[in-house]
Amino acid sequence: MKSLFKCVFRELLRRKGRFLSNVFGFFLAVGIMVVMLNILFFSNAVEDSILNGTGVHFMTFLPGCTEVASLTPAEMNALIASGTIPDRCKEMCKECLGCNKKPFDLKNEGFIANGVITKIIPFSVASEVIKFPELFKDVSPYLLFRIKDSSDGHLFTVGGFDPSNKQVVGTTCCANGDLTSGSFINPGDSGVALLEEGYAKARNLKVGYSFIKLSGETFPVIGIVNPGVRPAKADVYISFKDAERVINRRIRSPLFQEMNILLIEVASALKQDAAIEKIKEILKSGLVTSYACYRPASEVIGISARSAGLVTLALGLSAIFLSMKSQYTSVIERRHEIAVLKAIGWTNANIVIQILTEAILQALIGGLTGCLAGVLFIYFVPVKIILGVQTVIEPSISPMVLLAGILLAMAGGSIAGFFPALHASRQSPAEALRRI
Repeated sequence: MKSLFKCVFRELLRRKGRFLSNVFGFFLAVGIMVVMLNILFFSNAVEDSILNGTGVHFMTFLPGCTEVASLTPAEMNALIASGTIPDRCKEMCKECLGCNKKPFDLKNEGFIANGVITKIIPFSVASEVIKFPELFKDVSPYLLFRIKDSSDGHLFTVGGFDPSNKQVVGTTCCANGDLTSGSFINPGDSGVALLEEGYAKARNLKVGYSFIKLSGETFPVIGIVNPGVRPAKADVYISFKDAERVINRRIRSPLFQEMNILLIEVASALKQDAAIEKIKEILKSGLVTSYACYRPASEVIGISARSAGLVTLALGLSAIFLSMKSQYTSVIERRHEIAVLKAIGWTNANIVIQILTEAILQALIGGLTGCLAGVLFIYFVPVKIILGVQTVIEPSISPMVLLAGILLAMAGGSIAGFFPALHASRQSPAEALRRI
């Protein structure tokens, strides 16, 4: 074994140029592979963090009985007193839910969602939902109520949200980042309002100069927001407690730990469908309004991992091909020396082991130095600046990638050395010596 390695090192040092060329080939292949795979994994982690949060915010509600709106006040009072369900409501309301929460102005006002009259949902539903953390990241109660303005009769919606919840409220209702002017409602604030930008312009209302009257209360306008296409969009936003107080003056029986919409954030876009089904199961029915973009987002997740596999395969094949070509050329150049070795008693196995060891050693040196260069690149080059991403996630080195790089080099060296070694072992010593 000692003499074998002595011969291997002597042969490699005799042809320094070819030795360095083969080592550099594996150094380049493994180094690029380590850098690209770790950058792809980093990119995949950043991408997944974005895509996992794409379209995973939705609201759920229970459609109410629209027939109730056609009842006269006297009929409504009789319904509440008797507890019986009118025939025209039985198909919609198998159980009488929330009729005593109906507004005094049945034809114009009421709890709504997406323009649909809704039922009341108890807070206990939110408690049920958060029992499934594998599906749901966050929930928050929400009140959305349509009001008829007493001064000019125009209809507008009031949204009551929890200002202390920045996560799900900010993605389904409104957020500080939606402000176009003024300030946002903070936890603990009371008696102040935000206006949706379109509504504010239509009513010529401005921050610091305008007020909104709701159920006899005056709310100064402290901010204008543009929440875009958020599912829980309203014309006027106030805190949940303020909304409870305002709405209670417009309905027949006050709210008590109740809402008409539940705002939900799912754990991942990949779990959106399962989360929707679970919500319907908990509510026994209900409708869900969601961002449809969660479907393509969930399909995109994982593409980078497949790309990484293709990159690894391409680099590995390239390194093997170039090394095999170099090794084969080396064998052709040394055919006379190999013939002499065989003539003095070297067996075919000795020849194969000699050439194969040379190839594997070169591959191993190239692989180790390539891994080292890849590690230095990832840690000392500003990858996030080059990629143009802003994230708290930091690029890192995967031990599995380093192991894969070394194994790739070893496998490549073995394959690259085997076939030239096999060719060398099969050549005839006599024929080779006659060409000297």
